Amino acid sequence: MKTSTSASPAAARTDHPSPNHRRTRRHLRTFTALTAGALSLASTSLPLTIPTAAAHAQTPPSAPAAGPVWPGPDGRPGATGRWITDPAGRTVIYHGENIVAKKAPYTPESIGFGDDDISFLKANGYNAVRLGIIWEAVEPQPGQYDEAYLDNIENTVRKLADAGLGTLLEVHQDAWSKRYGGEGAPDWASLDQGLPALPGGLIAAQFSPAVYQAVNNFFSNAPAADGVGIRTRFVNMWGHVSQRFASVPGVIGYSPINEPTPGWPFLLCQADLCPQPVVDRLISLNADVAKTVRQQDPRTTIWPMAYITTALGTHPQMGAPVDPNEVYPFNSYTIICNIGINLPGFVCDPHQRLNAARSREYAEQWNIPYAMTEFGAIGSPGVLTTQSRIADDNRIGWFHWNYGGPDHTTSAPSPENQAMVKNPQLPPTGDNVNTDNLTNTVRAYPKSVSGTPLSWGTDQNKVFTARWNGQRVDGTGSFAPGATSVITVPPALYPNGYTATVTGGRVLSEPGAMDLVIAADGPGDVNVSIAPR
Repeated sequence: MKTSTSASPAAARTDHPSPNHRRTRRHLRTFTALTAGALSLASTSLPLTIPTAAAHAQTPPSAPAAGPVWPGPDGRPGATGRWITDPAGRTVIYHGENIVAKKAPYTPESIGFGDDDISFLKANGYNAVRLGIIWEAVEPQPGQYDEAYLDNIENTVRKLADAGLGTLLEVHQDAWSKRYGGEGAPDWASLDQGLPALPGGLIAAQFSPAVYQAVNNFFSNAPAADGVGIRTRFVNMWGHVSQRFASVPGVIGYSPINEPTPGWPFLLCQADLCPQPVVDRLISLNADVAKTVRQQDPRTTIWPMAYITTALGTHPQMGAPVDPNEVYPFNSYTIICNIGINLPGFVCDPHQRLNAARSREYAEQWNIPYAMTEFGAIGSPGVLTTQSRIADDNRIGWFHWNYGGPDHTTSAPSPENQAMVKNPQLPPTGDNVNTDNLTNTVRAYPKSVSGTPLSWGTDQNKVFTARWNGQRVDGTGSFAPGATSVITVPPALYPNGYTATVTGGRVLSEPGAMDLVIAADGPGDVNVSIAPR
């Protein structure tokens, strides 16, 4: 194993199916007992301690200003007010897939993700991937980094970039670590004082005393065997990762940790009553990661996520942004629709719209971009249509969960139910493609707009409409006449081709092109309508 050692510390998958319906319902029946037990154990747990961090203002500015465009060595996108923009100031929307290997060796190639899968994504109109890296794989021993693992991740990122797909790098975890039936933290950073762990995967982990205690010890910066705090090690790990990827083409962002759990106060946080010290310790962690990343990479956006409870509808409670170049990511699920039972889209729609609305409220409060970074761990294609439509209604991008491969911590009936490609070890063709998921998820979208997007969406007849004007989102004026915008039209939507009608601009691309290129006549509105032939 090629490893490197950190400087002195600064001040997964298996081939087994996910839990079946019967096991999931059994977990739900124990909810009341687990609730009482967790609250009782919480009263005797270690006290919460909050690492020192700079204070964050809790009130928004009276007149939020658009942030700067942050160009990078290969055209890094950046946050400009509520939009993500490229170095030319064009707004950018992402449609992506999640790629996460949850079992050792935790590499994309270990689940079969390779060149043919990248070609599949590109051919179906995707322009981004949310790629999970696993702390245990990056830092198998305290302060020692597995450079061969990071080389493998970098190779995937570069291949994606060569195909025109950006990569959002995120440290993924479910159930804290493999010790508790999930993946994420190394064993040396899973300190639980011998408290019992509840078996049963992701759902049970939310009520597990061992997980609660391990998370509390992490936020309290309890020392590992070498005497250095495990939270400190995590922050330093992000410094190493960002140094490695600061100049790698195609990186569009860093997300500190997926769905962090609040630990002992989980039930209070799920009731939208998260104690302020618990809120503050996640804000502090995100701030420290952002500060460490900025010492290595001053350009790439940072995507700090709120607690896992926000994925189930609670308010983000994130405080002020921890970085001027920040995007707010939210995962969108619901308790009622993520219990391993297929439910129709209209049942889930109100809950999912609430998730998006609360994320929008937070993003608008601080005038920052936001995006849906997970949806789809479910067995109902109709829900995928609902979620895609919600993203369109909110004028944001998304990353579907997930591309494919074994997933032992999913809430879907099986990994195949949620996948775009059932088995990435095989070519993404024929019956190996989950056609229902693909056609219910992919949509036409404005990949790049020279101006301000005003609306876009697809109706039940598969007619797509979009409208934008030529005003720059940073408020510095308008784009010149002839400035181009790109609407991506996935072939799966229109197998017999499409017709495009444009007012306020003209089409430059060839008929039927997947990327419909439109040049604006001037700074006024451009209207586009795309219909199947």
